[in-house]
Amino acid sequence: MLRVLYAGSDAAAMRLSSRQLERGGLSVAADLARTPEEFAIQLDNVAYDLVLAEFEPPEWPGGSALRIWRQQANSIPLILVVSTANEEEAFQCVKRGATDYVLKTNLERLPLAVWKMSQERENLIRTKEAGKTANLAKREFLSNMGHELRTPLSEIIGVTELALETELTPEQREYLGQIKRSADVLLATIHNILEFSSIETGELGLEEIRFDLYDNLAEAAQRLAPAARQKGLELLLDIRPATPRFLRGDPAQLLQILFHLIGNAVKFTERGEILLQADLESENEEGVLLHFLVLDTGIGIRGEEQRFIFEAFSQADASSTRKFSGTGLGLTIAARLVSIMGGRIWVESEPGRGSAFHFTAPFKRVREGRADL
Repeated sequence: MLRVLYAGSDAAAMRLSSRQLERGGLSVAADLARTPEEFAIQLDNVAYDLVLAEFEPPEWPGGSALRIWRQQANSIPLILVVSTANEEEAFQCVKRGATDYVLKTNLERLPLAVWKMSQERENLIRTKEAGKTANLAKREFLSNMGHELRTPLSEIIGVTELALETELTPEQREYLGQIKRSADVLLATIHNILEFSSIETGELGLEEIRFDLYDNLAEAAQRLAPAARQKGLELLLDIRPATPRFLRGDPAQLLQILFHLIGNAVKFTERGEILLQADLESENEEGVLLHFLVLDTGIGIRGEEQRFIFEAFSQADASSTRKFSGTGLGLTIAARLVSIMGGRIWVESEPGRGSAFHFTAPFKRVREGRADL
């Protein structure tokens, strides 16, 4: 049974359209919406398979049928029923989103239009299913390959660390250090690719738990401090007085964002310092919006390159890939996580004067010392 909603005041045209569909071999149940208000209510309350809409029905505001359909039910196919005089306008409506149109003088074409529409929908469904299957296969492949690669790499790193604790000549220590650094970079690259894949396929969900923001920020700074010290950099943490300590949200994903931003700052900074700052941006009855800043004294980013700095597999300068290595996924992952959390991210930078990466994130506030429920 094809459930059809006819938008317009011409009941005779609705009956004629229904007869043409039935002659085409379709079983039809049709309703008539005589006003925009009826149209909106019926779209909300009934699961229709098809909308037939008169072009500019009398006493309907111009374009109201198309507008209501776009707002409430644009997943349902809409075919305009028009006079020859309005064919050009109907064609423009199709360009703006309507599925198709038929002339009132050629309603015999209606079954063909519906058949064509159903074929396109079936093709779209098959394409989506094929895409889901391909994504599943890709996830399984990446997961298996990630495990196969990470296990031996972890062993290489572990054995190399043990070897570095033994008596070595300076030349041997240099060689082993280079092995460990390369293995660390490769392991981080594999982790980033797997994390990016899970975000792209929609697997990543957010938790909402009570956590200590100050401890979270301290952990981020402490985890990246050794890498900063190896380059002679100072890593500073500044929690502004207005910043609330106890919040509800996803501390693990916040930590991941900070790891990527601070890690990026360490990578592209040769001297000076890196600052991690947290401050209260705004608050309301539902919670707080926090503003985080990662500021470095590194190489900076040219203005024209800042537009795509958060795009996947990109670095501001192609020469940066050769000099600093990496896939360019860290900032992309950070940006996607910020978006998933409901915040925004941006960068301010000048070549040779460092970069300031800002992001905001909303959290729910809890009273200090309150037990988690």
